Amino acid sequence: MSFDAIIGLGQTGESCARFLQRCGRDFIVMDSRPNPPLLSKFRQDFAHVPVYHGFDAERLKKADRLIVSPGVSLQQPEIQLARAQGVMVLGDIALFVEHNTVPVVAISGSNGKSTVTTLLGEMITHAGFRCQLGGNIGIPALDLLTQTPADFVVLELSSFQLETTDALNAHAATVLNLSADHMDRYTSLDDYGAAKQKIFRGASTAVLNRQDKRVLSMLPLNDSVVTFGLDAPDTGQWGVVDGRLTYDGNTLMATDELKLPGLHHVENALAALALGQAIGLPQWSMLTTLKTFSGLSHRTQPVIEWQGVRWINDSKGTNVGATLAAVRGIASTIRGQVVLIAGGEGKGADFSPLSNLAKNLRGVVVIGRDGPVIGELFAGEGVPVISASRMSEAVLAAARLATPGDAVLLSPACASFDWYRNFSERGDHFIEEVFAYAKT
Repeated sequence: MSFDAIIGLGQTGESCARFLQRCGRDFIVMDSRPNPPLLSKFRQDFAHVPVYHGFDAERLKKADRLIVSPGVSLQQPEIQLARAQGVMVLGDIALFVEHNTVPVVAISGSNGKSTVTTLLGEMITHAGFRCQLGGNIGIPALDLLTQTPADFVVLELSSFQLETTDALNAHAATVLNLSADHMDRYTSLDDYGAAKQKIFRGASTAVLNRQDKRVLSMLPLNDSVVTFGLDAPDTGQWGVVDGRLTYDGNTLMATDELKLPGLHHVENALAALALGQAIGLPQWSMLTTLKTFSGLSHRTQPVIEWQGVRWINDSKGTNVGATLAAVRGIASTIRGQVVLIAGGEGKGADFSPLSNLAKNLRGVVVIGRDGPVIGELFAGEGVPVISASRMSEAVLAAARLATPGDAVLLSPACASFDWYRNFSERGDHFIEEVFAYAKT
């Protein structure tokens, strides 16, 4: 019997099942969890499909292909054994590439990829083209194949998705930055970066952050390489001169015309411009979009200004690099200092780079499982630290630390799974508690 095995029954696994059913393929599903969240719905939609708890090595060795979801490590012994027996191992993005006929723009990086993906999507739409967004954001890539064909597909891609993708063959591709993340899954930062680097395989244009040494070292052998950075650019590159976005010697717009504050958003804007130009978008249209784009929920999202203090939700800041960028970006736009709320599930991260933020901080409120580790780090730097056992306590503690001109920033540098289902739920609860505090 010829069949495929979907490994992992999450949103991606479910989209793979829909795809295989459309293709007329026989398949089974395996998940390490006895009761995955989507199991009940899956059994209704795919009543004939066997679902197994645990990874059965003997059964996997008999499959034609293992289609592995991003949440499942390729280092699982059963997957490794099947691969050693000659079973093909791939992911949903590889299947998408095989069947897609629309030009792809691919975006990865430790931080900012959702913002740049969404921003570029708005640029494409504003220029009069049809655009689909998907991958690690919004719609699973395989589900895009069933939608009305677009002029461009913009994919946000995680390192996990790229691990199982041989060649993406994107029209334009970028790695925005690289900082430690998912160190519970990778042996080193180099290992993590090697997964990200696969995004450039077969790309017509590679867009690189020239101020990130690890990203710049990924320099691929592409027909076209474009760089961006916050410094003055060389000919044909993107950068900043005297507070203005600049390309190829031409100044385009002032950085303070961007609706989103912070230098990290200037980098995001430059990356989107470079990608947009690579696919032929008119420059004037892209600049117009930059002046109106208000960003994503839970990404340095303004909540309220109360008694001279700005409250900002950056719950999507789930790794150290994101928090570094958020604190520095916000600090550059206020006259006071930042009160940081941080902590959660650290994913094996090294928090020590956060100590470089000490000069920007009025104080730190630590939450969640790994909050104490972050607290010890900042206490050693002489920064006031308060521990909170729930979000309401964190908000009140931050309010006591803050003075007029400051900003209170939730940017946890950690995943949310110790307290919440996801970063969105964490951010929503933060906003709820901030407004509850403001009403008192």
